[in-house]
Amino acid sequence: CGCTPESSTAMLLNLRPHNLVLLGDHKQLPPCSLVPPQDLKGTGHDRSMLERCVLASGQVHTLTEQYRMHPHICAAISRQFYQGRLQTAATTAEERFKHAETAGDPDAMVWAQVNGEETVPEDGKSYVNLAEVAATVAAAHRLRERHGPTATIAALTFYKGQLLALL
Repeated sequence: CGCTPESSTAMLLNLRPHNLVLLGDHKQLPPCSLVPPQDLKGTGHDRSMLERCVLASGQVHTLTEQYRMHPHICAAISRQFYQGRLQTAATTAEERFKHAETAGDPDAMVWAQVNGEETVPEDGKSYVNLAEVAATVAAAHRLRERHGPTATIAALTFYKGQLLALL
């Protein structure tokens, strides 16, 4: 998996595989670790083996067509990470636009500038940004007011501390 930390690779190699295939996106998912992220900074253990291999070889096969995201979301990610090369498949784009139109939401996402600060919760194991938590909760309330109490809302976060604050 692309988010396997370098320090865990030795355990995989101990299984003596004939081949080792690393899949994932080194530009998106950080390595998974039981060690708090702030403790990994500067240790050389804050990147995945996939990232190390890509940086060392310069060789990577990048997909250019995606089938999950709304085209507006894809466009933002494509600009940010892939120099505009990631595109949405035509059938996916049509389906996502039709769904958004039916739901009365022509935009798939809304950007909100939040001026907050990451802090470490008391357990010291993650990060939380209370300003982002407040903005996320407020946005969820606005969506519920607009679409009713049965609307499904997903809030994504990389940090367990942020997740716990959102609950």
